Amino acid sequence: MNTLNSKLAGFYQKVLAEEAGSGLVDPACLGEMFRDYFGITRTPSVKAACEIISSLGIEISGVDYLDTGGVNMLARGQWHIHYSSRDRAQTQKFDIFHELFEVIYKSLKMINPEIVLPGKQSICRSADRFAAAALIPPDYFIREAVDTGFDLVKLGCALELSHQCLLIAIGEHFNNIPLVGALYELNANGNGHHWQHNQNFTATVVIKTDKARQVRQLCGRQYVPVRNKNPETGSLVCAALKSGQSMLWRKPLIDGFPAIMVRPLYSEKGEIYRAVMIAVPDYKYDIISYQVQSLDPIIVNGDGACPAGSQCGQYSSCMWRIRKEGEYYG
Repeated sequence: MNTLNSKLAGFYQKVLAEEAGSGLVDPACLGEMFRDYFGITRTPSVKAACEIISSLGIEISGVDYLDTGGVNMLARGQWHIHYSSRDRAQTQKFDIFHELFEVIYKSLKMINPEIVLPGKQSICRSADRFAAAALIPPDYFIREAVDTGFDLVKLGCALELSHQCLLIAIGEHFNNIPLVGALYELNANGNGHHWQHNQNFTATVVIKTDKARQVRQLCGRQYVPVRNKNPETGSLVCAALKSGQSMLWRKPLIDGFPAIMVRPLYSEKGEIYRAVMIAVPDYKYDIISYQVQSLDPIIVNGDGACPAGSQCGQYSSCMWRIRKEGEYYG
């Protein structure tokens, strides 16, 4: 084994020693361990991320055969990571560390086949959690997240990280409060004009902290999003996408309801390409208030008509008009 590979071998020994007996490898804890072990004190640039990977004896290349994302492979005893050269730098960093987790996890399984992921967590979801934990110094991130009101756009610019990575990090570092978040992405075959169907958007990231794990419905207009599913017709996300405007749901005088913010994100062409949803208990509204104030969203509470109005082709049969209210937030 060469000197470079021995660095990664030493990390594997540390992981196996700490996980001895349980066989469980928590991806977020593994990411923190990786950051500490290799002395990552700040979010690296793409160049620095590639240098970290190369120092571990892993061949890494930006390639144009991938439209987006990354892949990893083992060939003749050598690990390789390829990432799309077409992606933004923020996405590239996340993809590189996502693939690094898969390399680490597969290597650990080769050493100890008893190693498993906790619960029923997929390797893809686990890789996302590892990447977020490894790339983000927690103290700095928590401070910046609160100061921006969980604004993924401002956080993305400050840390040069993808919105996906940042939303996952919010779920990890604010696990002490009931919090639900989702990121909806424009599908490859859709377009961002806000009057298009919900089928054009898919929830690619959904976070639920431990205290919100059992919550299924946030309010009468919004169920908890489900990963890889489209927004529900008549939901707050649906209204934000079709109206093209940010929404804030609040009923502060009634116990049991959360504060729910939905924000469509626009591309340079002026088309919606993402939507972010964040829900927190109303008594924690201050944690998102800075972002809310900067957006000046439409305030909704279910008593009036859908803000999308005639812009929605499904308005006559929309569930917004017939759903009954109830206190669903735990």
